[in-house]
Amino acid sequence: MDSYYVVQPGFAPNRSKVIIEIDNSPYTDDAWANYLLGLKNNFNAENYHSSENFGSSGLTLTIQGRDNVTDNPDIYYYEKVTEIEFELA
Repeated sequence: MDSYYVVQPGFAPNRSKVIIEIDNSPYTDDAWANYLLGLKNNFNAENYHSSENFGSSGLTLTIQGRDNVTDNPDIYYYEKVTEIEFELA
């Protein structure tokens, strides 16, 4: 298994908004909706501005920074890739 970052913030925040989308699929069920609602509540408790949109096309969680009036980055955004190899027996 190999992991590496494709996006790192460095020494300063690198995003003013992050959008998490889960397309409509057989796995878009109550578990994902409950997980995203929990994230939304946690971010809002930390004074980030987040909202959800759960529709027929899928699930979306939008997280805006604490200052959601301007586009000043105040979110440290990381994107990590984990490659997993497996073999069918």
